[in-house]
Parts: sequence; C-alpha cells; structure tokens
Amino acid sequence: MRILFVTPIIPEYRKWLYKKLGNIQNWDFYAIHGKENYGSFPKDIGLISDVKNIIIKNVYYNINSLPITWQFCFKYIYKLKPNIIILLDNVKIISNIFIFLLSKIFRYKIIFFTHGQNNGEFSKRNSQLSKIVDTFRYFILKKSDAVIAYTTGVRKRLVLKGIENKKIFVANNTLDLNKTYKFNKNVTSSHLTNLENKYNLKNKFVISFLGRLTKLKNIELFIEVITALQNRYPVAGFIIGDGPEYKMLNEQLKTNNIKDIFLIGEKFDFELACYLKKTDVVFLPQHSGLAIVHAFAFGKPFITGDSNLHGPEIEYLKNYENGLLISPPEKSNFINSIEMIITDNEFYSSLSNGALKSSVDDLSPTIMLNAFVKAIEFAISK
Repeated sequence: MRILFVTPIIPEYRKWLYKKLGNIQNWDFYAIHGKENYGSFPKDIGLISDVKNIIIKNVYYNINSLPITWQFCFKYIYKLKPNIIILLDNVKIISNIFIFLLSKIFRYKIIFFTHGQNNGEFSKRNSQLSKIVDTFRYFILKKSDAVIAYTTGVRKRLVLKGIENKKIFVANNTLDLNKTYKFNKNVTSSHLTNLENKYNLKNKFVISFLGRLTKLKNIELFIEVITALQNRYPVAGFIIGDGPEYKMLNEQLKTNNIKDIFLIGEKFDFELACYLKKTDVVFLPQHSGLAIVHAFAFGKPFITGDSNLHGPEIEYLKNYENGLLISPPEKSNFINSIEMIITDNEFYSSLSNGALKSSVDDLSPTIMLNAFVKAIEFAISK
C-alpha cells in the first residue's frame, strides 16, 4: 500500500510521526513537503532519515489578507500512483482542492488531518469570506474517505456539521512525549545550576513563553505581566521560540532596558528540556496550542486567556486542575492569577501534579499514531 502525506512543511515537532508512519510494515510511505515557509509557519526540517522524502516547491500568495498556498506535487502523484493521500485540512492550500478533485479520476483515497474550523485574526477580519471557506471545508470533509481530528471536541463539531462519526478518528494532537520524558529525566541539578548562573535565576520564580513568535500570541502582554510581577516578587521570564516577531522583541527588550526577561530563541530536545525544567509555569496570553502539551510533559501549569483564538489543544487545559484559563483575559487578571500561584505552594503543587497526570493519561503519542493507522485502514477498506 502506497501512502503519500502531502504538506507545505514538516516542523521539527512532527518528525516523530512521519518516522513512525514510514516504518510500518507493508506501507510504502512518502513525505512530500516544501522547504519554503511563510508568515507564521514554522521552518521545514528538511529530509527525515528513514523516511522517503520528496522536496517540492511551495508558492505563497496573499489575496485580501487570505494567505494562499500552491504546492507543485502533481507529477509525483501521477508517477507514484498512491492508494492513499493524507492532506492537511486547509482549503487555503489551493493545490489540496485539486488533489481532492483528482482523487475520483486517479482512484486514490483522501484523508484529511483537521482542526475543524477557522479561528484567529483572518476569521475576525473576513467574516463573510471565512464562512465561505468553512462551508467548502465541511463539504470536502464530508466527501473524504476518512478524517483525523485533532481532538475529541473537533470530532463533535464535525459531526454537528454532518460528517459521519464512523469515519472520524481522534488523534489527541501531541508530541513525541516518550522522547520528551527521557530528556526531562536526563536533566541534572548541574544543568539547572548552569542556567541559574547564566541568567541569575537563584530564588526566582521563572515564567516561560513557549511557541512561535507571532503578533497573534500577544507577547507584549507577556512582557507587561512579568514586568508588573517583578515589582512585587523575584520573577524572571524566558521567551522560547522563533518567528516573525523575534527581531522586534529583541529590540524592545534592549531599547527599554527590560531586566530578567530573556529572549532565548528556538530550542529543541535536551536543550529545551533544560529550560522547561527550570521553568515554574508556562504562560501564553492567547493563541495557545502544542505549548500546552510541552508544559504538561514537564509538570508545569499552563496559564492562558479565555478566547476563541486558541488551537484545539486548549481542550487539554482544565481550569484549576492543570492550569488556569483567565477570563476576561486582561493584564490585571493575569497578574492576580500568577500571584496566587507564586504565593500558594499547595495550589502550585496541585496544578503541577494535574499537568503531569494529563500528559501521561491523555496525550500519549501512541494515541495519535493509532488514529492515523486506523484512519488509513478504514479508508482503504471502503
């Protein structure tokens, strides 16, 4: 059975999934991806070892604030004659629409990997266009052979839109937590002492931002909250990540002479584990996603604002159990909530234990891999 997974880019955090899919017996699996990224997209990691890779050209356009992607993948689809093609559910990737339409001619099955809806600034600025996009999204999901939903909540929304429950498989979108737990275990007190000395963190409460540095995540508010807390408590902040806002943030921290908030940049694997183990809580004002999974893997409570700008992974956050969902998401409320964690050790321990429990119980990478396997088996049996 030949399977193609066609995607604009493969980020570092998704590499494990492609390697697992590429090593399943009797599957001829190809990862087809571009190396050009755009806007808030993370960087493509390039060739993945032990996986058949095909690097293609991506072209990006911006039409009425709608980012459009075209991938030059069709000659490989024609040449390889796949049984299954897996696509991201993103109708702004216009080439995906043509891949979907051609499936009836070339007789391959289509599986969509979906978060189930438009959210974010595009939906707010272009409500009518967003409705059209979503209407078409649900149409092609109905016509697809199987759907892999990011979360249980996504599946519920899709069923309400008329998509058959039996062809939806829930992945619980996650990371390679088995590797993450190992990195966490291998971080020693000497590693933490090195970080403590480097950033002068002794006896300080460390609050970390983790993720792509984009305007949508309101990192300026993160800085404002940390700065306000520093007037009352010994607090430091890490900004861990890369993205279009990196240069602006770097200049802002330097120009305003902001102390004890450090722009760390992008970190992976063991190096990231050191920073997260030294962290006390992870705080993203808005637009949270897989950062929740990362925080929970280290037993770190996650704090964010209640808004419609989050990814589906916000379902993993249980208010007052493994983190805090602040409503309304205003500066003063963030300050008061984090202050409550800083000053109440018992409350902090309760949230920390809940975060780790959520990671172990609900976010295993095996769940995600099995959803892909079951979706492929279901599609090919139709």
